[in-house]
Amino acid sequence: SAHTKVTLDNTGRGRVFAFSFDNGSSDNCEIGYFKARRMNVACGKSTDCGDYVDFCCEDIGTTQMVAFEITDKAGNKNTCMVEVNVEDKLRPTIICPPDITLACTDNYDLTDLSPFGTVVTNPSLRKDIVINNFYHKGLVGKDGLALDNCSVTVESKFKVDINCHTGYIYRTFIATDPSGNKDSCRQIITILNPNPFTD
Repeated sequence: SAHTKVTLDNTGRGRVFAFSFDNGSSDNCEIGYFKARRMNVACGKSTDCGDYVDFCCEDIGTTQMVAFEITDKAGNKNTCMVEVNVEDKLRPTIICPPDITLACTDNYDLTDLSPFGTVVTNPSLRKDIVINNFYHKGLVGKDGLALDNCSVTVESKFKVDINCHTGYIYRTFIATDPSGNKDSCRQIITILNPNPFTD
């Protein structure tokens, strides 16, 4: 069987027109038309013959079999199988929550940094980040957001660089899609002493 690759677009879809599966077919009559169909139901599409075949996120990393049918002007038909590898080469996009400044006297819990924001995967889930301290008076910004043409998962990790109650907390958020494409961003929480000793 023949092989072909399909790369999904920014909507998570890939459409291949039937004639694209042709690899130099010839006929002693004249070729009339090409049709193609998926061998399995997926992406909300049937296995009916048509002018094109659609692929989607659920096909990523799989080999999909497509029946490619050629009909000549006399009505004679021939069918061959084509293996289609579905790929997603688009990286997710990620926006971090805003950088934040804390006073060394502010309370924070390294086991739960969520009061300083997080990264969500649905715009409607973004919450306001509200900080009332020496440096911020209320709304600081919104949660970060990770998006992808298919689906995306977000993991976070942090590194602490604090000395004598001042320093930094570096939070890294990593967005990964089903194909393993990644993007990341960093939020910096700065911890300062608002009343340093002066001579």
